[in-house]
Amino acid sequence: MSAALAPHEAYVLDASVLLVWFANGEGRSQARFIRQHHAAGRCRLVVHDVALLEATIILRAYPRFTDADVTEVLTQLEGLHLDIHPLSWDLMRRAVTTAEAYGIGLTRAISVALAESLGCPMLTTDRVLLEKKPRASSMILDLAELEAPESILIMGE
Repeated sequence: MSAALAPHEAYVLDASVLLVWFANGEGRSQARFIRQHHAAGRCRLVVHDVALLEATIILRAYPRFTDADVTEVLTQLEGLHLDIHPLSWDLMRRAVTTAEAYGIGLTRAISVALAESLGCPMLTTDRVLLEKKPRASSMILDLAELEAPESILIMGE
């Protein structure tokens, strides 16, 4: 089932989207499209610092990625000027509540809690999270199910 991405000023990304940019996977064309629109200044991409750590740990575990490759990925991510939100006491409290409500771990819950606190949608390819999200939630979007990149609407288009 495809869905159009409504225009928003900002989108929260979890580690799964960061990984798709560099390690392939479902939703790659949509992830690249979002990245290009961010680079063009058409939307803001928001991540929490734990998502950066999580993506780095996972990339280091991939056999095809050397430490030099991972360092290059970090340099590329830094160059994107993502809006990085540090963990805070308030965000952690929200994440604990979210983890309980969705039946997910804290690492997954942090991105959801950040999106909820900012009032903007979260993009993910995380199957576990997508299966556990409440059916009524329009805050968590499956990046891979978005319509073809040519038809995705981003702020200002």
